[in-house]
Amino acid sequence: MRELFCMQRAVMGNPQYMMLVRVRMADTKQQLYVRMYDYDLMPSYYGFTRISHSQLPPAPELLEGDAGAFEEMFHSWGGAQRYK
Repeated sequence: MRELFCMQRAVMGNPQYMMLVRVRMADTKQQLYVRMYDYDLMPSYYGFTRISHSQLPPAPELLEGDAGAFEEMFHSWGGAQRYK
């Protein structure tokens, strides 16, 4: 998943607000979330569904993307499409 995301992000010119984040669950499981620059890329992420801002769990961890944009987004999370 990470390799696919990195390849697509590079092809898109490394958009600042395209990111891959992880949320660690209480058990050893984890959930991945993708913030896309282009909705047309979503079919590449089988099993991911669109979620609203209110459904995003707290304390995500940035795996890939722009750290500054992640910090900004984590505090405001407005405007773009998020998927898990």
